[in-house]
Amino acid sequence: METSLIDFGDLNSYSPLQLAYLGDAYYELLVRSVLLSRTRASMDELNRLAVRSVRASTQAAAVLYLKEQLSEEEWDYVRWGRNAKSKSSARHTSLRDYRYATGFECLVGALYVLGRTERAKEIVRKVFDYLEEKHGE
Repeated sequence: METSLIDFGDLNSYSPLQLAYLGDAYYELLVRSVLLSRTRASMDELNRLAVRSVRASTQAAAVLYLKEQLSEEEWDYVRWGRNAKSKSSARHTSLRDYRYATGFECLVGALYVLGRTERAKEIVRKVFDYLEEKHGE
């Protein structure tokens, strides 16, 4: 098993929203890394592609697309995050998409805390494959 930079201790000591908070940051880092490795686009274009990849509607669609490729344990993290009660509200997206996006970020955060960064990277590659299939880019 891989180890993460920080010893987070027991995964269950974190709320799903805390995992989503961490997952949001780690996912954005992975997205930007993939974009830089795959294209030599201008900064404006890189930013446009990054924004498209991290928006809630994209994350929600991607996690639903990937559902059959996730383990039962991984889908449990998605459900845990999706069902978490948040004080923030969905902006510029539906409540359904917001909740699934939170679930996706919870999954990415959980994988990071568990030191399963290779699996997180694999999932992000699958998200990009999905986006390329959907948008033809």
